[in-house]
Amino acid sequence: MGKRVLISGYIGFQNFGDDAILGLLVRYLRKSNCSITALSSDPELTKKMFKINAKNYMNFFQILWSVFDTQVLISGGGSLLQNGTSSLSLLYYLAIIFLAKLFGKKVIIFAQGIGPIYGKGYQWLSKKIIKMCDLILVRDVFSQRILKKWGIHSRYVPDPVWDIKCPPYEPMGYVGVQLRNYRFLHPTLLKELAKYIGVYFGDRKIKIFSFQT
Repeated sequence: MGKRVLISGYIGFQNFGDDAILGLLVRYLRKSNCSITALSSDPELTKKMFKINAKNYMNFFQILWSVFDTQVLISGGGSLLQNGTSSLSLLYYLAIIFLAKLFGKKVIIFAQGIGPIYGKGYQWLSKKIIKMCDLILVRDVFSQRILKKWGIHSRYVPDPVWDIKCPPYEPMGYVGVQLRNYRFLHPTLLKELAKYIGVYFGDRKIKIFSFQT
């Protein structure tokens, strides 16, 4: 039997990208015969979709036991360690990492994008906790630069979603558009984007994809 592994990430929210990363991570870990548990907002759905153990990510006692019982915590992928969307989520993921190190567990940051982290206090806390990790894998050079500035060694790896097995590509004349509701996505930018889609792809069929409803 391989190691007991706990995965902490944006799991159970039916987000396409995060589900894809979890699926790949589970595939990798199964090759090493690991026992896998995930902290999820919808444990039953996660169990059904990925055939792994799952615990409620907001249940303190389930989190405590899961961290205590694991041998390795994997935090990722995606962009968990940032407060551009929420400072509470940054503190949550940092707390899981800190708890794991408190129990003497190995911690891997897996294929994450680091930042943006606003506020000197949040930056100081993130730096202190990330430094505790045993292995840090980042998915872009900008994240690696942030960590290097903090004196933290990391390794750059491609985003794991590139390892998804896809059917052969057959051109069908479509252009896909996928947007996410960030605070920088203001109406003027949307109008400009729509204009240039019309200019460059006016002869194509446009398909809108919602990866995060």
